Amino acid sequence: MGSGGRIIEVKAVGGLLRGYGLLLEPRQVEEARANPNFYVYLVENVAQGDRAKFELRGLGGDHLRRLLERAREHRYFELATTSRGTETTIAGSSFQPSSIAARSRMLPAMTTLSRPG
Repeated sequence: MGSGGRIIEVKAVGGLLRGYGLLLEPRQVEEARANPNFYVYLVENVAQGDRAKFELRGLGGDHLRRLLERAREHRYFELATTSRGTETTIAGSSFQPSSIAARSRMLPAMTTLSRPG
């Protein structure tokens, strides 16, 4: 699939992101600020599983520039606590990912970077 010379960052989230902040890594913000061909494609509502109900939003151009002007940097580490039964077994054999992190509407479920060429 051609990108028309765009550098495309794809973010997918389980629900709808409206009203929540979209998290970008520092290197993604740097690229977006420096490169007018940088776009963010946001795929929402993926947790329900029906691709026909996914929503795709594209952020680029002047709109993305305005969003970047208002971007707020946050520097922190978030440790998701786990509910009983999803803990890592230290001496044993099993590991289950945190259900809290998997349900978070602010954390991207998938991140890919596509460069033309």
